[in-house]
Parts: sequence; structure tokens; C-alpha cells
Amino acid sequence: MFEVINTSLEGRIFEDYNFGFTIINNKQGAANLNAYLEWLKNVENIMVNRIITMVKGFIGNK
Repeated sequence: MFEVINTSLEGRIFEDYNFGFTIINNKQGAANLNAYLEWLKNVENIMVNRIITMVKGFIGNK
């Protein structure tokens, strides 16, 4: 196990978001994730952009 992010937050970015996960096991799922990450860039938040970069690193997309 390894620590990904260790930081304090002043407030939540998405107040109504319910945490969860999904398993991506096909090309369509990967395409959907990439589309979501591109959409999420519009938040223009430094921490969100760092997370996007990290996730794209895990899935091998630039």
C-alpha cells in the first residue's frame, strides 16, 4: 500500500459527491474515463489537476 495524497482541505470541491469506485475492463470504459477527466479539467483547481495527472499516469494516457 502507498500514500497517494496527504493534504488538508478547506472545503470539498463537490459537496454532494458520494465516493465510490468502478472497475474499467474494456476500451469503452477507458474512453469514458478519459472523457470525464477532460471534462473535469474545467474545474481549474490545482489539486484536481494534480489528481487528473496522477490518474492519467496510472492508466498510461497523456
